[in-house]
Amino acid sequence: MVLLEALAFGKPVVANDCPTGPREIPGDGRFGMLFLVGAIDALANAMRRIFTDDALHARMKARARNTALRRATGDGRALKAGVC
Repeated sequence: MVLLEALAFGKPVVANDCPTGPREIPGDGRFGMLFLVGAIDALANAMRRIFTDDALHARMKARARNTALRRATGDGRALKAGVC
């Protein structure tokens, strides 16, 4: 839920790539990045890349909110109304 909330605010996400985790939410790099559990260097690199690559950040940000709106209720009504 927290990742979807971040996307709703147009924030790229960085998350663990674990078997029971949010693998599909970052969208294969479209609006976030995954790192393997325990891979601290990979986490740091993903965060650094998003924070320092302005073009990448802008692309992820632009896709994030629209994706969250669609996932909220199928058409985004709940997020647009401020429910989620």
